[in-house]
Amino acid sequence: MKNLYVYNAYRIQNGSCINFEYLENLDLSQSKDLEFIDDYAFYNNKRLINVYLPGDRSGNAQSETPIHSVLNRIGNHAFELTTHLQWVDLGAQGLLTNIGTYAFAGSPTIKSTLPHIEIPSEVVVIGDYAFAYNGLIYIDLEDIKNYTFGNYMFYDNDALIYVEVNKNMQIMGNYVFADCDTLGNPDRTVDVALGGNPHLGNYTGHLYLEDGLVLLGNSMFEHCDTLYEVVIPASVAEGTGMVGTRVFAETQGLYQVEIKNKIVGIEMFYFNTTNSSLTHAILNPEITNIGHSAFYNCKELLNVELPTNENFTTIEQTTFYHCESFTEITIPANVEVIRDSAFEGCFNVNEADGNQGLTFIVDGNNRSHLTHIEADAFKDLQRIVHLNIPDSVEYIGNAAFAGASMLEFLSLPFAGNEVGNSNSEEALFGYIFGSNRYLNSYRAEQRISANSNTITKYLPKGLREVTLTVEEVVGYGAFNNCVSLQFVHLPTGGTLTGI
Repeated sequence: MKNLYVYNAYRIQNGSCINFEYLENLDLSQSKDLEFIDDYAFYNNKRLINVYLPGDRSGNAQSETPIHSVLNRIGNHAFELTTHLQWVDLGAQGLLTNIGTYAFAGSPTIKSTLPHIEIPSEVVVIGDYAFAYNGLIYIDLEDIKNYTFGNYMFYDNDALIYVEVNKNMQIMGNYVFADCDTLGNPDRTVDVALGGNPHLGNYTGHLYLEDGLVLLGNSMFEHCDTLYEVVIPASVAEGTGMVGTRVFAETQGLYQVEIKNKIVGIEMFYFNTTNSSLTHAILNPEITNIGHSAFYNCKELLNVELPTNENFTTIEQTTFYHCESFTEITIPANVEVIRDSAFEGCFNVNEADGNQGLTFIVDGNNRSHLTHIEADAFKDLQRIVHLNIPDSVEYIGNAAFAGASMLEFLSLPFAGNEVGNSNSEEALFGYIFGSNRYLNSYRAEQRISANSNTITKYLPKGLREVTLTVEEVVGYGAFNNCVSLQFVHLPTGGTLTGI
């Protein structure tokens, strides 16, 4: 049976038409009272090409004049594994409110061929994986007004190049567009625009998020490998930012991102299993928070200008971990805390060719607000020569500057981790350089008292001059066996030499 015509049905029951081996055309266009297509109703009809629902506008259905559709629910797995499907007119289903999980999904190994889908305005629920593993090229969500989107809704649509949405809508759900490998492909002729119109020519490969759009969900565009450029508007989850982790993680073709809203999500541009191509990140100067690991392992990313507004106070852990193309790091005066490994592995930060290396900016009153530098915060900044840590700093974590192989001159408020510390490992000068060997370092066996066991620290071989700007009384053994040091300057003006 190649053609199936259904007349005056009220409901297509659960599993009633599964596994029809030769079915190609399903015509429901005369079923004016059809309200429900139940779970698994047309499951695994692998040769099914056309589905004509009530109200179909194609002109190919048996009904020459489209009737008013009252269909309000398409059940879970209803058309799953209809892998040759080419046509279904959901846009004509004006009363449709619910599309179930896996309703039109293919499978990871056998993708469906459905090229286009239009979601009608009254839909409020779209289940998990509803259109996953498909061949969708174009998705029209423009008319939706009230919505709850499922996880993985359009997951792994390898042909997808264009999505159109209502600019004031919310897109909610995890992995909604993840692994859509051609989304934003610069070699395709149509631009990708969420909330805008498709453009031709010079705009290919861009993802433009229309002002007014709100995105809520983890990994929404993860592994969309051909995205080239992304613009995130100010309105994306205004006040709370683009909520969700890893929104653009592992998008290995991404070259530039412009962030106009005020929060950068956790692990937003996280790279671990793939190589990053991201070189430019333009941040809104009014950003108040950058989530931890936001630019993790973005090895090609060039220098980023950090926000200077008073509400941006913390650089979270591993935010710029192994941003290996940084040549400068400038910490603005408004920053108060730099968390663990925030800039670890930025080993090309240097003072050559006009670069400023690592600098801490002061405000109009000649002061910084920085108080805490946590463990490994600037680990493996191998090429800095001069380092001036502000007097405002009250705490420096373990190995915060380990791996500073070329360091020669250091100014900091105190020895160890804080002012006044003594008789502990944290009071030793070597504490901020850590206990592990690194390039161009030497081993310093330090003691916290005359009778204590030695504690191994590794210091830069070239470090010869240290200035303490706050601490006047240095704890016992703080500089013990720091043999490279020639001068230690104390705030009272006294100088220790020949250490």
